[in-house]
Amino acid sequence: MAMASLQSRPATLGRAPLLSILSTAALLIAIVGLVFLLHLGKQPNADAVFATPFVIFIGLAPARRDWLLVFTFSTALAMFYLVAGGGIASGWIAHAAEIGAALGCGSLASMGVIMLWSVGKRGTRARSGFLQALILPVFGLLGGLIMPVFWNRPATTFDLQLYSFDDRLGFQASFWLGRIFAQSAWIQYTAVLVYMALPLMPSIVAAAAWRQRRNLPFDPLVAFVIGGALCLPFFQICPGAGPKYAFPGVFPFHAPEALTIVIRRIAIPEAPRNAIPSMHVTWTLLACWCARPLSRWVQVFGGLFFTWTVLATLGLGEHYLCDLIVACAFALFIFALVCRVPLSEPRRREALVFGAVVTVGWLILLRTAALIAIPRAGAWTLAVGTVVGSAWLAHRLIAATQTRTGDELLPKEGGEPIARSLPEWTAIHR
Repeated sequence: MAMASLQSRPATLGRAPLLSILSTAALLIAIVGLVFLLHLGKQPNADAVFATPFVIFIGLAPARRDWLLVFTFSTALAMFYLVAGGGIASGWIAHAAEIGAALGCGSLASMGVIMLWSVGKRGTRARSGFLQALILPVFGLLGGLIMPVFWNRPATTFDLQLYSFDDRLGFQASFWLGRIFAQSAWIQYTAVLVYMALPLMPSIVAAAAWRQRRNLPFDPLVAFVIGGALCLPFFQICPGAGPKYAFPGVFPFHAPEALTIVIRRIAIPEAPRNAIPSMHVTWTLLACWCARPLSRWVQVFGGLFFTWTVLATLGLGEHYLCDLIVACAFALFIFALVCRVPLSEPRRREALVFGAVVTVGWLILLRTAALIAIPRAGAWTLAVGTVVGSAWLAHRLIAATQTRTGDELLPKEGGEPIARSLPEWTAIHR
């Protein structure tokens, strides 16, 4: 259902025109303030987060006049930012992120204005889109305040244990891919772009669900936030920074010989302790699982995005291969936490227990270096068992969500989508 174009009816919400005017002004001032507070023109990672409202806006199937409203707000905001002295970053990737952030902020402003000045289905739909579009920017803002506290704490990491386990698999995936990346500027730029564009993937899944009127196993944006909140305590179990930070000057061309490494904790100043589990792989894997009820092109895009994310996390030196293995179990744990199935469902409980136990078990065994001495066959058995087991339980849990709710999304009065049970859906469409 297309969003009706914006009309000039100031008092249609039943509130005083002055209240609508003040609310609109407050909204626009808040968005402008955030742009300057976060220095969006100089923060590509924040730009990607603030680009997500534009993706949600597209999912609402807006009318032409609403597109015009978004471009007007986006252009005005960008011009005001530049005239007022806001700086911009250099490089085409940074410029792409800046354009995305401008469109995202313009979309937030447009949906907010439509929400404040419209009635009926149009106003309800705009309100739903506006609230959903706020999820990741608010999370990004809070994360920007909290993450510096954990940036280089604890003071020492277990990178040598993580590196040594990768060696038990027979090769150093991060160093091998890192050399390929270093020899091709195109591959490296593409990997950086995909790595920074992470927040767009769950937003694309959410927007596609709006467009295709499909019910999802869970809300991808809520899963993104919950995963981001829960990763902090898990990072503390076996803190690691990544090979780029643990082996400066030698990554990726000279992988140290694992047998000569003395297993100990090492100090890595000025590096985030976010190596294990890999949240980039966790978030993209969750988005791929969530996209299963959607059209083929969304699933294919998600698969390609996931593949490039896996390659980027390793080739850019941000993660070890074991980080990605543990991320599969951690993603299953988050899936089981947020899925739309009662806890009484056995498949949900199985996924929840497996995801939690396997994630914590890996982290403890890596921290204590218990996995370093196991034979190569044992290391591969644990790795493959974790990945395959997580994928199989996720497949069963997706089937449980579809069996219970169906995969069609129906509109309720006012145009906001809701999920119906499968018997009710069947009766309506019989």
